[in-house]
Amino acid sequence: SALHDVTDGLQGYVYLLRDVTGRKQAEAALRQERQHAEALAEDYRRARDEALRADEAKSELLARVSHELRTPLGAILGYAETLGGGLIGPVNEKQARALQRIMSNGDDLLYLVNEILDEAQLSSDQVRMSNEPFNPVA
Repeated sequence: SALHDVTDGLQGYVYLLRDVTGRKQAEAALRQERQHAEALAEDYRRARDEALRADEAKSELLARVSHELRTPLGAILGYAETLGGGLIGPVNEKQARALQRIMSNGDDLLYLVNEILDEAQLSSDQVRMSNEPFNPVA
């Protein structure tokens, strides 16, 4: 600013200097922190998307494998029941015990396959759960 005397004559100049180094450093630090936060957010989004894709792939694989296991297992159990019922011919006691083991183990395996399939359906949101009162007698 110009410095004038009482007669409005120019006497000199006044300079006001402020040290803004601290402010500039704070602004730079803030920019750096913002960039770091944005990079972390992007990493988080990528990781989340990757986890969601992996979960979808897992659910799809479980559903597919369970279905592929259930179909032949149903046929095995069906044939064992047919044989055990004597529909194809007479079954001796030893064969009946073997068929009973096949059916028992097959039922156990079918239960596990169904549990896997249920888990896959729950994970993929194909089944909706609700918490509502109901009448078990009805």
